[in-house]
Amino acid sequence: MTTSYSNNFMNKNFRKLKTESLKKFFSVLIPFVIIAMTLSCEDNANSLGADLIPDDDRIDIDYNTTLTFDGFLMNTGEFNTKNLSHYSIGNIKDPYFGEMVGAYAGQFVPPYYLTDLEFTNAFTDIIIDSANIVININYMYGSPVDEFEFSVYELTDSIPADADFDSNSNINDYYSAIETINDGMKVQGDSILIFPLKENFYSRLIDINDNFYVTGEDFIKEFKGIAIIPEEPVGVGGLYNFSVIESRITMYYLDDTIKEFHYSFYSGERFVEYSVDTTNAEINNYNDPETPADQISLWGLGGVQSKLVFSNYESVFNQDSSYSILNAELSVPVYKDDLFEICPPPERLYFYLDSNYTLIEDADNSAAFNGYYDEDNSEYNFNISKHLKNLINGDLSDPTLFIGMTDYSLYPNRVILQTGENIKLKVTYTKH
Repeated sequence: MTTSYSNNFMNKNFRKLKTESLKKFFSVLIPFVIIAMTLSCEDNANSLGADLIPDDDRIDIDYNTTLTFDGFLMNTGEFNTKNLSHYSIGNIKDPYFGEMVGAYAGQFVPPYYLTDLEFTNAFTDIIIDSANIVININYMYGSPVDEFEFSVYELTDSIPADADFDSNSNINDYYSAIETINDGMKVQGDSILIFPLKENFYSRLIDINDNFYVTGEDFIKEFKGIAIIPEEPVGVGGLYNFSVIESRITMYYLDDTIKEFHYSFYSGERFVEYSVDTTNAEINNYNDPETPADQISLWGLGGVQSKLVFSNYESVFNQDSSYSILNAELSVPVYKDDLFEICPPPERLYFYLDSNYTLIEDADNSAAFNGYYDEDNSEYNFNISKHLKNLINGDLSDPTLFIGMTDYSLYPNRVILQTGENIKLKVTYTKH
């Protein structure tokens, strides 16, 4: 018996065989075509470029790491401490930097003022239970807890509203250290510092025989303010950085239940004195204005500043040529001394053109400039591409970079930087 197949079946198998053959054919052919086209394009491109760009006009990208710096310490100028939002009070004896004392003087004012009748109605037969100075701590610098206490005094003179106070203003002119108005101090957790006030002071706050709650001027005549003065530390000591806005005097009085009456620090005049004594401090070994230092330093609140000077850029870059700086990455390592862990470095550093804090051009672009402390590598990193371009092309004449920290007038952070060969500047550039 002969088996018969339909034409449809034969055609279907033929198409299947034809498709499989074509697939095999093209799978072999396509790679050869791609290779041939690639080789052809490369040959054409090389041939074309060789004729159009002469060797003398080619732009080569160079890489340089031989730029060096000299580091110098600088004395910090005074700054105005009148009516700031944050202050640091305490006493720290830093073997490297020296001793710093922060002492505060400020007014306290009630939240509102009362007429004679309103005051009488509010405070007649009222008994004050207690009153405290409440300091809201931003953070503790050094090791102040249990190492020293503070004495609080009444001001003998009012703080003028129209006067500025430098960081070295003499706070002793505004109080007399005869009798304290506080009864010790207490620390609540790591965020509240409390000075209980003595009764002979707080009982005067509701003396209804004197009409001193009528106006702010009347109140300041009666209560000129307070001075918070740190005692000598037992050990290293430290500083409490606190928010003025969140600090106050709180009076607790009995009126069926215990109620509170708050006096604001922020609404009154205030200043702080920061005194620095570098006698016998290690930093004196590096404080020669004529000799580059192996270490340079920064300490906030008027401690010390530093600068870097490009020492060899003119020998590296030909002044008769022009350059395009593609990238200039500067790394400055940090030296960790014995107090590093309890005296943290600034979060960020900046470079300035002069001692008036004129930022370099790169610092205007905050993200590209960087300047943050790198904890993993213990260094600060900066991008100074625009500044270096301006310097080597003659747009700037002074090779000095003044170093500053964020909010140096508010916070006491300090850092020791290694200089000389420890500083690395990696420059990628083209020469024209």
